[in-house]
Amino acid sequence: MDYRQFLTYNILGGIGWIVSMTLLGYFLGEIPVVEKNLDKAVVGIVILSILPMVWHAVKEKKAAKSRIESLASPSVEAATKESVN
Repeated sequence: MDYRQFLTYNILGGIGWIVSMTLLGYFLGEIPVVEKNLDKAVVGIVILSILPMVWHAVKEKKAAKSRIESLASPSVEAATKESVN
């Protein structure tokens, strides 16, 4: 795909996204249940959006800790053997 075609699709997609989200917000705002609980819905969406990032960070931290422990354990064993001998 050449740049001109990409740019055309990108601009059309951006315009489509803006128009659809604006209209969706307008029409959903007319529903009384949504209007009364909008703040709860926004907080829920933010939490759901952040959750994968937190999950990945915790997973990476555990993996790094296990890598450090696996690297540290042979040297600790070697130091223990040297001090015993």
